Amino acid sequence: MSDIEDEIEELHGKTRFTLDELHSMYAYAKQSTMQATDNQGNFVMEKDSFNNYCDNSGLGDEELRDQLWNIFDSDGNQQVTMTELIPNLNSLLRGTLDDLIDLFFDFYDKNNDGVIDIDELITMSSVLRRIPGDENGSERAQVSSGVTDVTEQQLRNFFLKADKNKDYKLDKDEFAGAVREIAKRHSHPASRCFTLYNIWVFFVVSWFEMGTSFSLPAMGALAARMKFRFDLTETELGSLVGLYYLGACLGPIIGGMMMDKKGPGITICFANVIVLIGTIMQASAGSYGVLALARVIIGFGGLITPFCTLEVLLILFPDHFMLIAGLRNTVQSASGFLTFIILPAIANSIENDQNEDNYDDGTTLALWFIAMLGVASLLSNFVILKFYMPEEKPDKIKALGTKLRAFALTVTPKDPSSCAKWKLPFSFYISTYGTQAFYFAPFAFTAFSVRLYTEKFGMDTQMAELMSGILNIMGGSLGPVFGPLSDYVGYRALLLSAFNVPAVIGFMLLAGTNISPWLATVLFALQYGFGDTVAYPCIRLMVGAHRAGVGYGIFGILGNLVAFVTPIFAGMIIEGENGLDRMSWYWAGLMGLAVIAWLLVHFLMGSDSPLELPEKKLVETSDSNLGFATLLALDDSDVLPKTDGPAPDTQPRAKELRVMRI
Repeated sequence: MSDIEDEIEELHGKTRFTLDELHSMYAYAKQSTMQATDNQGNFVMEKDSFNNYCDNSGLGDEELRDQLWNIFDSDGNQQVTMTELIPNLNSLLRGTLDDLIDLFFDFYDKNNDGVIDIDELITMSSVLRRIPGDENGSERAQVSSGVTDVTEQQLRNFFLKADKNKDYKLDKDEFAGAVREIAKRHSHPASRCFTLYNIWVFFVVSWFEMGTSFSLPAMGALAARMKFRFDLTETELGSLVGLYYLGACLGPIIGGMMMDKKGPGITICFANVIVLIGTIMQASAGSYGVLALARVIIGFGGLITPFCTLEVLLILFPDHFMLIAGLRNTVQSASGFLTFIILPAIANSIENDQNEDNYDDGTTLALWFIAMLGVASLLSNFVILKFYMPEEKPDKIKALGTKLRAFALTVTPKDPSSCAKWKLPFSFYISTYGTQAFYFAPFAFTAFSVRLYTEKFGMDTQMAELMSGILNIMGGSLGPVFGPLSDYVGYRALLLSAFNVPAVIGFMLLAGTNISPWLATVLFALQYGFGDTVAYPCIRLMVGAHRAGVGYGIFGILGNLVAFVTPIFAGMIIEGENGLDRMSWYWAGLMGLAVIAWLLVHFLMGSDSPLELPEKKLVETSDSNLGFATLLALDDSDVLPKTDGPAPDTQPRAKELRVMRI
């Protein structure tokens, strides 16, 4: 048993699998994958079993199976041990481009002499291209036909470019350098850090949530006006905030399932259509009932847009995701700040006297402005989908990636499917409360903060309304710092717990002292700045990318049920005796629970879980890198111009002639 533990520790240092994953792999190997043992009692896989796993994964080509076996059986003893299997699985499931280069250099080196000649390159490339793609006629024929004349020309010219010392063989350094050069040329423009292209794309994406960003805090920004127009009590005003989250209970579960099937781009268009309908109803409402229904509809679509926006940003900016996520938080927070400036300004713009009609007309104009932002959000969706989303990978690359991952998953503990897909870790359910708590101070509390700041602390109404906006922009400005910090350090659950403490202190100061609300606002900004940037992406880390939509959906139900109930209770408390202080203590208690929730998540998930690991240890093998390392992504831009005349051969003199013609 100690030998196995030593093996696991060694593999943990060499791969990107966590200790829990490695223990699960060993347990699964004992039960099903590698039931045979060698003379030392180690679990081993024999070639017949290996071939069966390949066949079941769609890798039935004999040459392909044999070469994969030679790679996995590195010592050539006709048995694959766990110490041979797991590093190769790491390349297939958690591999970087360099990992895949090492793997497929060995694949192309058919005779295992440490170099690749042109015959090996063409022969093994033909093997890879024989893997079937889609089942629809010509596409399948094209993928399955092996190396065509055009592809052979591309491979020969690639070989010439890569062969720096002109010995007509590629060593690993030459092969790796040529593949990295192809990857650099093909990389999406957004991967090249900050460029004018990136700035423009991010600007367009920043409009994705604009309709939602103004809709959610509108009840706080227009609190006095909404109460006057619709003759609302504090409880009814709080219920409008709660109704938003009631709609959000259902929206994310539908949006999450839709995202898993259709992708985030189509899903966010659907969500913003719903938001637009709700904002139009909100602007044209003539009664509390219609207004309440509009808030439910806005909430339905509004809580789909954040996670879809994050998923789109992950596609557009994979190399800088948390930095871009932090910038996204800055933009959304700035819009929240502007809500408390622009909406009252619009509402006041046509209030020439104390005439009630003018007062109502100003409020209506502000609500129609929100609807126009909903139109802008929908238009930005169409622009990104049409012009800026990366193109789908060719079928041959997707087919190979799908089947190699299927093989890797066949010999590891199975991913959940069907009903089991919904059985998420218990720690995730605890985290739904902790995640939602980060939005109490900047959003749910804003329905009551104006009254608290004016009545208890003597602020004028305009400044009290502005405080909530300042909180948003202060917190959002911290996002680009906190996002990369969480990736660098890891320990996200512990940090999320720690950053809830300032909010606890802030609400306690509001409840028990007469210290200026500015201090509490700064503390709320620290909490919100970290939480809004880090907490939401943690859902993906806790449940896995393959069921991120399900995770977002369940969070939508549980987290937003909390968000629905909390402001209603706050409205009831504030109307009681000593209501302002009691309401502040109420929010302080809720934030204290969030501190405990994230501590529990940390201890339940463990410090070795993806949630707590730094970003450099969180890698998933991409189809793009797979296409580069296998040379399946080769096109005419990667190789020398095609020559005229007879088909090229492999003789050195013919190669020299081709070089001379360039």
